[in-house]
Amino acid sequence: MVGASSFHAFSVELVVGSLSIAVFATILRCIASFSNPLSMRVGPKVLTGIDAASLWAAGFGLAMIPFAIITGYLASGDTASDPQAVNKMILSGLCTGLWIGFIYGRMTLGPGLWNHRRLAVVQTVIAFLAINVTYLLGSIGGLLARGEAVMDILPFFPHFESAPEISTFVSVVLMLVGLATMLVVIFLQPKPQRMAE
Repeated sequence: MVGASSFHAFSVELVVGSLSIAVFATILRCIASFSNPLSMRVGPKVLTGIDAASLWAAGFGLAMIPFAIITGYLASGDTASDPQAVNKMILSGLCTGLWIGFIYGRMTLGPGLWNHRRLAVVQTVIAFLAINVTYLLGSIGGLLARGEAVMDILPFFPHFESAPEISTFVSVVLMLVGLATMLVVIFLQPKPQRMAE
């Protein structure tokens, strides 16, 4: 029988791989936004394909994040008191929020956002921040499982040996505030105009 740790490793690879493709495609599309000769050389079909690759890869990676969280929890057992596990759960929420923002921004504004350099840069920065949080989560997982992480070679890698003490009530309140904020942004905030290609 396959254990939860194997499922966790599989789901993490799917998350990291697909989200890395999303960021790579986003960076390529942003570069093309700043380089007219490059855009003309590769053609609109290739640029549309790169944009679609970033969007679909981000969507697939986002869909796999809950599986990675659940299998990670099942594989680790009772780690509710482990500060690194607590920090991993907090960063999982941040990671999910950043990827939702990336997809929501692209879906709301449409592919025409790449015709506006500032918006292209904002979209790329969101993707860059999101993938860094994703890699940070993977590094914390490596610390929990093996006691080491690839990102330890970086001099500025943050360490998560301690975690803030948050009661269950405060956690539920913060979750409800986050959910309410997301619902307000999606359903009540005036929708931006979709940009033509």
